[in-house]
Amino acid sequence: MKKKLVINIFAFCLFTILACSSYSVKTELKNNKSLSKLKRVGIVIRLSRDGGIVADEQINSINSWMGDYKSIKEISIISDCSEEVILYGSMQERFYQLSDNKRFLRYKSIGVVNLYLRKNESELRKIIEENNLDGLVIYEIYDVISAAMQYMDFDSVVVIVDKNFNIVYLDHQSNGYESREIDYTVVKNYLMDKISERFIRKLLNLKFMKK
Repeated sequence: MKKKLVINIFAFCLFTILACSSYSVKTELKNNKSLSKLKRVGIVIRLSRDGGIVADEQINSINSWMGDYKSIKEISIISDCSEEVILYGSMQERFYQLSDNKRFLRYKSIGVVNLYLRKNESELRKIIEENNLDGLVIYEIYDVISAAMQYMDFDSVVVIVDKNFNIVYLDHQSNGYESREIDYTVVKNYLMDKISERFIRKLLNLKFMKK
């Protein structure tokens, strides 16, 4: 009985933090004609070297969320990638580029994406060819977790490129959330769920998946 009560309390807290928050996603580029031609896509997760979340953890979280939906396009998460593809170090390497007054810099961000594609072209092309893909969905994430301050936030960029490495979609998002928890692992799991939910919503919106 006591165990059931603990589970119910945990579920309630999780529901509260997930239900009472939203996402501020802004689309910068969307080529509907090119998106419609993508039938088989691979997902690449890109994270900060200094973040609290590692690739395998976020991939597992996204996989769990995807299990509740049906795929319209053939979707595969690419987990066997080099650090150059899935990790970034400095702020200058991020797709998420801001001005001094915190305004998103669209063209600078596109420039960073194109530089990333050129630097990693050989590996990315191999991924596309070996998996018979029409394109890649690159999900870049920057996370901040402070269990002591009961706060977490994340910035993200979703970039979709076709097999010729043309950018056919780009959006960005930045949100912060409060938590009633002080346990780091619990707060981290909350944040990974938020990161996954933001991504799943985008796949649904783009009609890559359906309920």
